[in-house]
Amino acid sequence: MTGEDVVAFARERLPGAVDYDEWLYGTGLPADAPAVASPLLDAVSAIGQAPPEPGVAATWSADEWQVYLARLQPPVPAGLLAELDSRYHLTASANPEILRLWLTLALNSGYLAAVPAAVDLLGRVGRLKFLKPLYDALARNPETLVLAQECFERNRGRYHPIAVTVIGARLSQAA
Repeated sequence: MTGEDVVAFARERLPGAVDYDEWLYGTGLPADAPAVASPLLDAVSAIGQAPPEPGVAATWSADEWQVYLARLQPPVPAGLLAELDSRYHLTASANPEILRLWLTLALNSGYLAAVPAAVDLLGRVGRLKFLKPLYDALARNPETLVLAQECFERNRGRYHPIAVTVIGARLSQAA
């Protein structure tokens, strides 16, 4: 059965159930998409640009940490970054998703204490999902642009050819 067969079947058996053209071929979520609510994630989002309370953060899953870090908007004050790092050891996180978000946020905020961990991660991973934001953050800061270029030259042999092309172009553009 093809995708077209499935759509034809749905249109025949469930006419008017949804606007099939909007759901299948439109951009973004359709207007009639159900709203998703998560009290846990809403509570994390409500913290905003403040540090989470230790008792609250101690119960967070990796997903909650990712939501919190993704919602912090750079530049985050150095004091807040230092407090978060000291209290929750984010620069030493073993979770690569948390580490990517944390290091990108820290570098984009000028928190240079995160640079060694970023360079280390760039030497251990090869996914563009990790490489692009970290190299971009290093390249954006004149203090770390040369380091980004050196790190790339040191590790490019370990990266996929597409990653080499993408990151090389981004660093050339930043220079």
